[in-house]
Amino acid sequence: MNSRQENLFRQLKTYREEVLHTLENVTDHEAEWIPENFRNNIRWQIGHLYLDQYLWIETLTKENIEIPECIRKSFGFGTSPESFDTYIF
Repeated sequence: MNSRQENLFRQLKTYREEVLHTLENVTDHEAEWIPENFRNNIRWQIGHLYLDQYLWIETLTKENIEIPECIRKSFGFGTSPESFDTYIF
């Protein structure tokens, strides 16, 4: 892995830690709430971030990463909480 990739992985790790820290006190009710004029809630945003990070890693490493299809279907571009078949988180 080159230094550019190592830096990106470090940034992704730091970003992930910051997001998880921010969410520590979010209640289920808050995670489900969709603000007026928005399409998504916090739960969807977190799933989308999870998917996006893995897609970045897949692109950088040029390796195929197994991402569960339910994650892609629920949190991919163009989806919303209405896309949830079941609760993943």
